[in-house]
Amino acid sequence: MSGLLLGDIFPDFEAETTVGRIKFYEYLGDSWGILFSHPKDYTPVCTTELGRVVRLNSEFSKRNVKLIALSIDCLEDHHGWSKDILAYNCEDYESCALPFPIIADRNRELAVSLGMMDPDVRDENDLPLTARCVFLIGPDKTLKLSLLYPDPTGRSFDEILRVVDSLQLTNMIQVNTPADWKPGDNVIVPSSMSEDEAASLFPAGVHTKELPSGKTYLRFTPQPQIHRQTCCRTRNPLHFRRMPGLLLGDVFPDFEAETTIGRIKFHEYLGDSWGILFSHPKDYTPVCTTELGRAARLSSEFSKRNVKMMAISLDSLEDHHGWSKDILAYNCDESGTCMLPFPIIADRKRELAVSLGMLDPDEKDKDGLPLTARCVFIIGPDKKLKLSLLYPATTGRNFDEILRVLDSLQLTAGIRVATPADWKPGVCVMVPPSIPEEEAAALFPAGVYSKELPSGKKYLRYTPHPESNSKPKDTKHSQTEPNFEPSQS
Repeated sequence: MSGLLLGDIFPDFEAETTVGRIKFYEYLGDSWGILFSHPKDYTPVCTTELGRVVRLNSEFSKRNVKLIALSIDCLEDHHGWSKDILAYNCEDYESCALPFPIIADRNRELAVSLGMMDPDVRDENDLPLTARCVFLIGPDKTLKLSLLYPDPTGRSFDEILRVVDSLQLTNMIQVNTPADWKPGDNVIVPSSMSEDEAASLFPAGVHTKELPSGKTYLRFTPQPQIHRQTCCRTRNPLHFRRMPGLLLGDVFPDFEAETTIGRIKFHEYLGDSWGILFSHPKDYTPVCTTELGRAARLSSEFSKRNVKMMAISLDSLEDHHGWSKDILAYNCDESGTCMLPFPIIADRKRELAVSLGMLDPDEKDKDGLPLTARCVFIIGPDKKLKLSLLYPATTGRNFDEILRVLDSLQLTAGIRVATPADWKPGVCVMVPPSIPEEEAAALFPAGVYSKELPSGKKYLRYTPHPESNSKPKDTKHSQTEPNFEPSQS
């Protein structure tokens, strides 16, 4: 099946779960919802992720978000695995239960229908497992956010909370959030809002950044306080042809396009490098300016990782060149150059954006045509899609998270390890269960440390980051457990 796109009505499925049979819409009620998938029970990265979600459950509840997980094993396994997850959190696994249900999808019917499969990871019967998907669904039952991570890379649940905060804020108040925004930071006043209206709505003041273009679209105001509600802005029907979304493992299309550095063929432009293609709704818009500014400042970090970047926006090359000066000015770049360190595609007819499933039906231009969402596609040297992030137009992306994911993808592509939930470079990594103990001892001379679990299974194994020479110290909890404590919140 094709991947779901932003703005799609999320399917109202029925499923067997650890709390009984549920109807999805009935389960959600008027709440926001997060459905997140896991490749398999009794696996290390999944255990760290579900453990992290358990610890953050109260934070999601404060935000009126209901959680539900999916794994392709049976209910009996789910119940047994739940004890391991609670024990990983150092909780009483005998008297406690997970605060959210897990769907049993043994036949993979639901996972296939939602486009969750990861063709690069298979079970003992050579059947594909699910990717690490996150779907955020609004109270109106439309898809607001889609994250597709591959099997070896644990998700950042701090980033998921950040995006929930942004979506709920921008749903309630006419503001946007810039690149790398966190709650409490200044927010952006939409360029469509008049000065008089902005002055009335934001009594704390509006600060306008002066730019070479002379346009006054980059306006900031202190974050307003909101009272969380369940309502969601009405979704406008989409009257525009759309193509299916790309799935992990798909060969990325080798398109040709006009860009700020001339006409390019995408695969030829990438060569043997990794690639990032990120889309922007429109030139001379505030959130996009902060994002491209952040990408420009981080260009040396991407270059160190052998990553080539390319942006896409729906305006003309002339606009792109003029906008580039504003972006550099936002960065306080006084070098005199007017060139960004990466090209921007001019896609005025929306042909490429449509073919790649990039459109956001909730955001339209003056002619009523949809703009692009804030998509990020990471493409490997084999030209296959390795990761997909689809953010709505109102929410600026987190480029620290993009770098973190790249580090994980490149590490796990070269070494047989996986990275746990909220992993950062330098932190311990996980030894896959498929590696026997003797082989693991040979592969990881710095040591392999196992966490004791109620199931008695020895799948939760850590080793120091392969590039780190320091040996982790034992903790008081176990003589075989490394100095790697689950993140606390």
